[in-house]
Amino acid sequence: MHKNRETSKYAKALYSIAKKSQCIEETIKNLQTLSSIYSSSSEFRLFLYSKRILAKKKGEILHKVLLNKFSSLELDLLNQLIEDDNINSLKPIIKHFINICNQDQNMIKVILTTANELNSEEKLDVRNAIEKKLNKKVNLDNVSDASIIGGAKFRIENIIVDGSISSRLEKLGKSLYER
Repeated sequence: MHKNRETSKYAKALYSIAKKSQCIEETIKNLQTLSSIYSSSSEFRLFLYSKRILAKKKGEILHKVLLNKFSSLELDLLNQLIEDDNINSLKPIIKHFINICNQDQNMIKVILTTANELNSEEKLDVRNAIEKKLNKKVNLDNVSDASIIGGAKFRIENIIVDGSISSRLEKLGKSLYER
């Protein structure tokens, strides 16, 4: 319970600062990138958890290495978590921050799966169309999966709309098999 309150406190503070700075969308993208790096790089995690490097030195290193990738807000969060010896709360804080943003901004998360990655103009067109239909702001993530062959699959919160060619072929195969 204590960890949940602490995570919530960090996330709410982060949201408050991002909202005042009018950089919520940028902060969401940066935190998602940071979460991805944290998840995929064991070296990065080892560095963050290392007791051999002083917290102040870690902060200096992170500032030099990540300054061009992240804003001072994300770097300050990392530094604070390192100083508080609470780096294991990074991912829950990011998740809670994104939930706060989505609730406050009437935003909905949509994961769009296509055979090929969409370019930025296509993503914008799709996002605008979904926003118009749902009457909500959309946080769109595009995932490419060649196995769907063509078409698209949408995951809107807990609802999946599958318009992929692979699922249509599968349904056709089942219907032919049943005859």
